[in-house]
Amino acid sequence: MTEQNFAVIAKILPEPVALINGEGEILFANQSFEKFIGHAESLTGANLFDCTITRPYKLAEFLRNCSRSRQMTIGALN
Repeated sequence: MTEQNFAVIAKILPEPVALINGEGEILFANQSFEKFIGHAESLTGANLFDCTITRPYKLAEFLRNCSRSRQMTIGALN
């Protein structure tokens, strides 16, 4: 699935959805994700570390685990 195909599908979903690379750069975020994070403006190009209050070490560990796989990873941060 291309990033563009992902974005088309994710835009219509009511759930918060984002495509984030291993360094935390937000490649795509739907409106529900932006509301969930608490931002009214587009988060594309922003760094997730700058947009969340999740403990940085937990976020970095989660992103490293996701980036080790070539598969789409679904996950949640606690």
